[in-house]
Amino acid sequence: MTELLFLLKWAGIWLLVTVLAEWLTAACYPLFHRGIAPLNPALRSTARLLFSMTAPLSSIAVVALLNQPALLEHLLAEHCHDGRCGVHSPVHANAGAVVAVAMLSGLLVLLVFAVLIWSLHLSQRRFRLLEKLTEAETGQALRVIDTPGMLASCVGLLRPKVFVSRHLTQQLSAAELQAVIAHEQAHAYRLDNLKSLMLRWSSLLWPPVIARRIRQDYQHDAELACDQLAGKRCDPAALHSALEKMSGSKTARDTERLRQGEELQAAGGRDVLQNVLLSLLLFFSVVGLVFVLLNAAHMGIEWLGEV
Repeated sequence: MTELLFLLKWAGIWLLVTVLAEWLTAACYPLFHRGIAPLNPALRSTARLLFSMTAPLSSIAVVALLNQPALLEHLLAEHCHDGRCGVHSPVHANAGAVVAVAMLSGLLVLLVFAVLIWSLHLSQRRFRLLEKLTEAETGQALRVIDTPGMLASCVGLLRPKVFVSRHLTQQLSAAELQAVIAHEQAHAYRLDNLKSLMLRWSSLLWPPVIARRIRQDYQHDAELACDQLAGKRCDPAALHSALEKMSGSKTARDTERLRQGEELQAAGGRDVLQNVLLSLLLFFSVVGLVFVLLNAAHMGIEWLGEV
């Protein structure tokens, strides 16, 4: 029982620190968005996912450090308690208030994880039902569903599959269909559905407007990255033609997407440098966030303990 209470308390502290971290990272997202603009779409989508996860991961590091005062010497701002100075764990005279708030937050963490597990269970059930309503296409790594729409989609998290409508297979040429399948298989290869789910949950506590923006930015980058991968396996012109047929007409967004795809095909040779720059950017972002959160959490716990 004592161990459970200990875990609930620190899970609650982790949640409170994560809330602060989420708002800090959300506030920095517009600047981060401009900073990663020169990267290719595949790296940009990865950067957005990792950036959204810096808050919960940094909060785990903060909680661990709060329990190891010997490691805090150069991380915490100097302050004293009753004439005693030096590194120390958070001091709180009113431990009851700290424990109560932390444990309530800990119970909320358990509730959130329960909701997540249940949503994953429902998604798996829907995926199995969709499989029963479709049939495997001979000689193709896809499943066909009878529907009048022009449908092509990658469905599933860990082992995603490509689903297309029979109407789509009848309306597209062989080259166009192969290009569409290659695009959806690129989504499966990149595990974009799983990454989108991770992004949605890791930005759950962001202000709604900014959370919606990073999710839309990720989806746009993922589509460009899959266009690029599909263009390496199939005729890019066939992919462009298929997109026009599926959308009914070439919209301004389609035109911009195709233009960017052509530019990506012409670019190359900078992936190693971009990976290094991205790694450095994320590393210093996490270090800076941990430093800010550690001091804020330490002072917050001590303030709450004095209330």
